Amino acid sequence: MSLKHIKHTDYKIKTKVYQFKIEDKTMDDQMKDLIDQLEDVQKRSSNVKAKMTNWRMSEETGFKTLCNHVLHTMNFVARNELNSDGYYDRFKIWDMWGMNYKKDDHAVLHAHLPAYFSFSYYPFSSSDPIVFPDIDFKVEPYEGMLLLFPAYLPHLVNLCVDEDRYVVSGNIILKD
Repeated sequence: MSLKHIKHTDYKIKTKVYQFKIEDKTMDDQMKDLIDQLEDVQKRSSNVKAKMTNWRMSEETGFKTLCNHVLHTMNFVARNELNSDGYYDRFKIWDMWGMNYKKDDHAVLHAHLPAYFSFSYYPFSSSDPIVFPDIDFKVEPYEGMLLLFPAYLPHLVNLCVDEDRYVVSGNIILKD
């Protein structure tokens, strides 16, 4: 059997990026302190070319609190935006990691499949935006900003100009 490419269509993806505000200074400081204490476990070998923790931070101080905020918010989105009552309370955090970008650090274009949704949380503001080129959208992080977005949605971070850009990201899947 042989395959031949006949035609393709370029189009902009119609999707939403959900933006919420979390106010929990204690949680923010706990996560920042832990990110600062840990070494760069990934050594810039992932899509993130910045200091990065391991992938399994969800049980750590501060991070566990964020998991609860994220799951609560994901349930809200499912019920009110996605009309997915059948999935309500069926979400879990698959993985979660912390990052600290310094000047000239960046993240290459990537997505988070096979997860259902992904999130990025910004404990502190930054002038370095997260960019979603397929939907022509970028957002400059503000203190306490939580973004939820479909895991298939490619995104990147250009070369940073800020000296400290803290982010906690992760992936959400459906429970078995």
